[in-house]
Amino acid sequence: MPTSTTTGDTTTGPTASPKADRAASFVADTAKQSSEQILGAVRQTAKLSIDAASNWFETVANIVPVTPDLPFAPAKAAMQQWITLGYETAESVLVLQRDLASEFVEKLVPAS
Repeated sequence: MPTSTTTGDTTTGPTASPKADRAASFVADTAKQSSEQILGAVRQTAKLSIDAASNWFETVANIVPVTPDLPFAPAKAAMQQWITLGYETAESVLVLQRDLASEFVEKLVPAS
């Protein structure tokens, strides 16, 4: 019969086999390493994109000495507000999705 282990005030549930513990640890470590590599690649790509855009704008500025004001273009502050609102909305959607996924696991995956 499986036993429960208690650490402080928490109960960890049935004792898992060492093999299952190693497998779970391997999966968690692999997921973390993959996540770190993906985020590193995204950061590097973002930096390269900003550098390329900056170089392009500098080149164009040397060719076209004066750029006219565009009355229909939004102000920088308005654009920043749009960016902020967009990302706040995306964060809210991600929180909802995380909560939904957690609820599915709680309701549908049997406890071991």
